[in-house]
Amino acid sequence: DDAEAEPKKKQKTETPAAGGDVASDITGIFVSRLAWEVEEGGLNDHFAQCGTITNARVIYDQDGRSKGFGFVDFDSNAAVQKALELDGTEMLGREIAVSAKTPRPNDRGTQGRAQ
Repeated sequence: DDAEAEPKKKQKTETPAAGGDVASDITGIFVSRLAWEVEEGGLNDHFAQCGTITNARVIYDQDGRSKGFGFVDFDSNAAVQKALELDGTEMLGREIAVSAKTPRPNDRGTQGRAQ
């Protein structure tokens, strides 16, 4: 059959660049390119100007070393919009990347998790 359809590529879903509209139910951000020394307190300090933080966490490997990324949850989408403007800013001498956190199916967040 000469009329074979080209394989469909999976649609890439990207979060909008800073200043773009993010779905109104998004209340968290993904922060990458973190310096190894950044801890939860540093994330709190860096993003406190954006709004009320409900949870901030850096992800660590099984040996307790930072994986260089983390998450910050806010009490509103407006705070997420402000946080996205901090994409490309510097934390401990390193330029960070900030994007909207896309919820996974059945993700209930980390409500009540010790901070």
